[in-house]
Amino acid sequence: MFRFLFDFDTWQELSESLTKNKIRTIITMIGVWWGILLLIALLGSARGIENKFNVEFGDYATNSVFIWGQATSMPFKGYQEGRAPRLKFSHLDKIKNNTEGIKFLVPRNSRQSQVVRGILSAGFGIIGDLPLLDLIQKKNLTSGRFINQNDIEQTKKVAVISTDAYEQLFEKDEVAIGEYIELDDISYKVIGVFKQGDFVIVRTGQMEQRLDDGEWGGYAGGDAPGLAFETAEWAFDNEISAVCTDTWGCEVRPNEIADAFQPWHWVVIPKMGLTLGEIFYLKDIGEDCAADGVYEFLFCAPPLPITGAVGSPINPIVLK
Repeated sequence: MFRFLFDFDTWQELSESLTKNKIRTIITMIGVWWGILLLIALLGSARGIENKFNVEFGDYATNSVFIWGQATSMPFKGYQEGRAPRLKFSHLDKIKNNTEGIKFLVPRNSRQSQVVRGILSAGFGIIGDLPLLDLIQKKNLTSGRFINQNDIEQTKKVAVISTDAYEQLFEKDEVAIGEYIELDDISYKVIGVFKQGDFVIVRTGQMEQRLDDGEWGGYAGGDAPGLAFETAEWAFDNEISAVCTDTWGCEVRPNEIADAFQPWHWVVIPKMGLTLGEIFYLKDIGEDCAADGVYEFLFCAPPLPITGAVGSPINPIVLK
């Protein structure tokens, strides 16, 4: 079937055709490359939007649906168009009874507010939730507990705060549980602190080994230490935002699943929105952490501002 590809006369005829019609050949090449460029741009933009969506909603159950009210587009039963309907608790049973397949229905109210503690204050997004939320969106609690049904029934004024809020409103190593914060001049008792958004940086030593040996054959795509496929579940449970390593592709190679190339990537990028950092030089920070025994630090790695890009060189900075 492909025997003509090995025929000398075929290639000679092709060469003569290209050289005799140079303008047509150049225009065709420009058209092909332009088409490839557009395809790459469209695929990159789509993946960028998908990754952003997964980052925003990655800690929710994958079969979650969000409903909110906006301005109506037409008159209805005497009401004018442009009316902004408000969802109420009385609507919950109607929605559940008239929609098949709903397992959990969780109302929530959210807005921005100033949170105050003593002389310290900061603006945060405030969300009113019910205990049922824990079945849809797991919180990685560092201390205390999440809201329970007893809090609701007794209308307790309690709050679960993020580590970001804790760092801005409390002193280092201060116990937040049992303390009070103010929202709109109303005091709320802190009952829990949750953590999310950590980066995990893994130093395997492969980059340093290749630098010492002066040999890079197989570094890109060859055998390498890395994260096992099972770590995807751990990253999800702990709400990890990014993983960075000193290897070519983060996950262990050869891959643990023979029928898939880089299967860990298949799960953590499109399904979890995990950001990956590869080919890092980690010797300096690794030795510093080993010297003082402190393995936590501020990590900042701004990418190049390329619209629609899904990857970029970065300028990483670590502060300890």
